[in-house]
Amino acid sequence: MKDVIIQGVRDKNIDIVFMNEKISIPTNIQNQIDDYWLRLLKDGRNLRRGDVFTIFGIETGNKKLKIKVKLTDYAHYMATIENIIEKKYGCKVVHTSAFVETLDNKIIIGEMASNTSTPGYLQFPGGGLDKSDLEKNSINLNKNITKELKEELGINVSNKDHVKYFNLHFLKTGGKHDFYGVIFKVELNLNQRQFSKLYNNYTETL
Repeated sequence: MKDVIIQGVRDKNIDIVFMNEKISIPTNIQNQIDDYWLRLLKDGRNLRRGDVFTIFGIETGNKKLKIKVKLTDYAHYMATIENIIEKKYGCKVVHTSAFVETLDNKIIIGEMASNTSTPGYLQFPGGGLDKSDLEKNSINLNKNITKELKEELGINVSNKDHVKYFNLHFLKTGGKHDFYGVIFKVELNLNQRQFSKLYNNYTETL
């Protein structure tokens, strides 16, 4: 396992480029993925085999990081995190998350739902990238995390009554599968009590 590295990237331009093609996987590896997916469904897991982006190549510079991605699917991702396939054929994702802090210095952490890849896990709000985040052939990271914060917390980052600071801050690499995590920092204009009220009102509308 690679060491986890978290680096500051406020002064770096991160460009995630979709190569507009699917990743090529050997037939025997694809068969392992398909078989494992069928086992998950037979076990009653409520999962959807949607599109997933996987890292294909990386170019680095002083002020720029270019990540090239191709298309795969959620079955490939699940087979990767459960170590069903060899690491060299694994799905290597990029995901966003947000370090959200209230006015009274409380950090917001969520629990993963039962229909996700890691039910019960605690983590920052955020999520994977999908085709709705594409603008031409580039992924709009701000659009992705803005959407995730609205869906998961009911927070509108453009509402100054809710948010006083919003910006990309960190990049996490390494770990068990060397996934890339793009981490935003969000400072709320709400204390814990005010956020809890906003969140409860939001969840009642779902």
